Amino acid sequence: MRRLLFILSCLFLAASCSYTPEEMVEDYNKNFSPTDGPQEPGKEYWLPSLLEYDNYYIRPHSYLDFEVNSGYVEYAWTLTGADGKSYDIGHAYWTAHINTNELKMDEGVYTLTLRVKNRLGIYYYDTAKVFVEDY
Repeated sequence: MRRLLFILSCLFLAASCSYTPEEMVEDYNKNFSPTDGPQEPGKEYWLPSLLEYDNYYIRPHSYLDFEVNSGYVEYAWTLTGADGKSYDIGHAYWTAHINTNELKMDEGVYTLTLRVKNRLGIYYYDTAKVFVEDY
């Protein structure tokens, strides 16, 4: 009796599934944007998973540390203010440190850019907003 109930449940489940394998793959692929082709050495590509968050918050007279995947051969961290002033906050390491006192940063919104290079010579970058405010 249990076996019959199991078989009927499986048949009901199979009958209720209206997707063909091709439709399932097509539906899955809709979530990804097409690429321009294979990635080439020397070119730069956006990789939104480099930085953990899109926004970071820091108080004045404080600091903020970053650590990302250490599997790349080159790292460049840049912080840019709304006025266009750039702050170099690290090269060659998968960690970075922002100290608002050392950098003489005022309250405001800054753009953090991380650019990395892998062993094949392909560059990737990601950006995030850094809010310096007394919250």
